[in-house]
Amino acid sequence: MTKTLTEQWKDGELPIGHYYVKRKNGMVFIDNTILQFDEMPITKLAWSDKTEEVLAPVPSYEQFIGLMDDSKELDKAYDKINLLGKKLAIATKALEEYAETETYDWIDSQVVAIQALKEMEGVK
Repeated sequence: MTKTLTEQWKDGELPIGHYYVKRKNGMVFIDNTILQFDEMPITKLAWSDKTEEVLAPVPSYEQFIGLMDDSKELDKAYDKINLLGKKLAIATKALEEYAETETYDWIDSQVVAIQALKEMEGVK
């Protein structure tokens, strides 16, 4: 089983770098590791005495830009899903209206379908 970042920090095995940490007061900060050479070289956080938990490594600039690009793509996908959800709601409503009509001929279904399609055109 792999250790969590907090367990690695407490064991002095946290890789060199910068990390998001949760302080004992509940605030989140960025801290960096330092090497300590007493008996064996170990890593510890610069503010270990104030740290409660190591949350995540701070991404490099390139990773950060990649995350921002991914976020933009996810926003576009989310907007598309919302649009499809609205159109699905309109189509479902049209099918329910058709199911409630007393006659089931092709003219009724065509009228309901045309109304639903016109309504969907306005969805943005």
